[in-house]
Amino acid sequence: MARILKWALGTILVVAVLVGGAAIAVRVFVSSDQMKQLAEGYGSSFLGRKIKVAELSIGLFSVEASGLVVEGRAAARASGKAPLLKVERIEAFLNPTALLYKKVSILSLEISGIKINASRDSRGRLSFQDVIDRLNRPRSVRRRGEGPRRGRASLFGVAAAEAAPESAGDSGGGPAGPEYDFVIRDLALTDLKVSFASAAFGGLPAFRASCRFATVEIEKFRLNDPLPIEVAGECAEPGAVKFAVTAELDPASGNLALTSSFEPFDLMPFAGLAPPLNTARLLTGVLGGEVNVSLSPGKKVTWTANLIGEKFSADLRPGGRGKWQRKHLAAIRLKTGGSYDI
Repeated sequence: MARILKWALGTILVVAVLVGGAAIAVRVFVSSDQMKQLAEGYGSSFLGRKIKVAELSIGLFSVEASGLVVEGRAAARASGKAPLLKVERIEAFLNPTALLYKKVSILSLEISGIKINASRDSRGRLSFQDVIDRLNRPRSVRRRGEGPRRGRASLFGVAAAEAAPESAGDSGGGPAGPEYDFVIRDLALTDLKVSFASAAFGGLPAFRASCRFATVEIEKFRLNDPLPIEVAGECAEPGAVKFAVTAELDPASGNLALTSSFEPFDLMPFAGLAPPLNTARLLTGVLGGEVNVSLSPGKKVTWTANLIGEKFSADLRPGGRGKWQRKHLAAIRLKTGGSYDI
């Protein structure tokens, strides 16, 4: 979850830079077609994946883009798999006066029609692992042929300012450009669809997940500041469940705190993902409630849960010996909490 959030935030950063760059370009009368080429070049250089933009319209106080595509790896493209990311529409309203103070202030940014297609192989490597590695790479590390990066702002340990497109072939220095602070005051994502397919890994069976998020809202997005996030959505795979999440993510440290609530749902499609036990076998069950989680990467994860279950039926074998005994519970309430050192 934390990995996917960090990757998603990195992608949002690229979108913000593209929009902010458009605002700066308007000041020097760069055409929309030229800006589109610059945006595709910068985005491809930043993420290490080919990026395409179907249309880009630039006004003095607004930027609109449609048909943003982040391609998958070459092997995935050759096999006809869907792109890693597709965005139908991006619309931003800008505050041009902030440029006088070396700030790119985006008053509102709306991103709609988002589709993410990700996977994990039998080695546990994600299909966007190279993007994560690139975002986490120390600033001093460079790939041959990669353009220089300049700026004081950073996210996930990578400088996030101007970057020359790889197609320019300039791997040397150059005069330092102006440094701009990026701020998005209101960020909303609507109609976000995520598909994830995992091969069998780490003792877990292969599975597929498909979720749709009606809204994802962030009140204020500023580099390296904690991000308050509100999410509402539902999943169809591996089972049907509706949920709502409020979270705060610190991009600098990776710390994540979230509260999730979900309507009662059938546990059985999810039970098959858990390792088999020789003491219990769940047969039926409906569960709902609230879970709170706090994660410090590489340190500790803590949690509390307040759950309500109904129509539970299970075979139990205390101590893992003897005959199975079938038990039924019409209703159950569970309050628990704990911590785990990572």
